[in-house]
Amino acid sequence: MYNGKELESGLGLEWMDCGARWYDASIGRWGQIDPLAEKYYGWSVYNYGLDNPVLMMDPDGRDVKLKIRIRKKGREKIRIKYRGVLIDETGQMSRKEMRQLRRQIKSQTELSFSGSEGTRTWRMKVKLRIGKSPRGKGRTRESTIRLVKDGYQYEGGELSYGSSTHLNGFDALVNVGSPNIAITAAHEVGHTMGLPHVLGSSVENKPALTPMFPNPDLVKNNNPLAGNLMLPGPFLSRLKGTTILESQILHIVSDYQNGKLNREDVGGADTQWGDLKTDSPVYIFRYSSLLKKQQLPRKQ
Repeated sequence: MYNGKELESGLGLEWMDCGARWYDASIGRWGQIDPLAEKYYGWSVYNYGLDNPVLMMDPDGRDVKLKIRIRKKGREKIRIKYRGVLIDETGQMSRKEMRQLRRQIKSQTELSFSGSEGTRTWRMKVKLRIGKSPRGKGRTRESTIRLVKDGYQYEGGELSYGSSTHLNGFDALVNVGSPNIAITAAHEVGHTMGLPHVLGSSVENKPALTPMFPNPDLVKNNNPLAGNLMLPGPFLSRLKGTTILESQILHIVSDYQNGKLNREDVGGADTQWGDLKTDSPVYIFRYSSLLKKQQLPRKQ
């Protein structure tokens, strides 16, 4: 294994299985034609990363979704591209409302996933259209932001009390009953790009602890998690968080480099915040100590 890719040493080929194609690292070329060659007419169908492996990555041999550029004095620029379709599954949104929501979601998502820290800057470009279904197939299809309402049933359950969720690395379900649809959509898009909540499920999945979510220790102005976009639902509604940390961008970059984006079998709920070395800050909660501190009733 190298970079999460399996090295095939049989027959002396020394090729790496990258998913859509086999890669020959000795010559920096793929052994098969690019499945998306029609999108890059000006390039060889066997090229890697548009012949620029320093600036661009092609983790599975198909498409280029994220770019990293290293400039003078070590300055690094990260560019993330999101392509999706906004779908009204409530049947109640007017054309005017859909166009307004499209603008708001695009603006909020680009704003949240853009920033800088030290010598690193990151920007997100969102291309969002209004439609009824995604275009494309497999890992190259469009992502979706589906507007739904309470009672909407999906494979994992049923939405209620204005809740929203994501299904995988493509599809987000955004409840029109959310306090702020644009912020909620940006939050769920974060999940489809591989970001987990910045608090572990050991806390967020305990209903009895819900009243403690706005804990003063977690929302102080000097706490880096205060106002974060990827706080769990109760935090999000109380704080209306919209910020994304540099470490969260690095989490997305890592998932991209390891071929974990644009997949129907992987999403932001598949990992815990803290699984990667770059995940920071990480807060560890002990359920029993929280119970004792808050003096919540224990089940007999």
